Amino acid sequence: STRLSSQRLEIVCQFLSNKDQLL
Repeated sequence: STRLSSQRLEIVCQFLSNKDQLL
């Protein structure tokens, strides 16, 4: 489960970074 959570964290971080780039 820790792996899944870590992967989700990475995806969220990437999504946030992309959102910031759009703004």
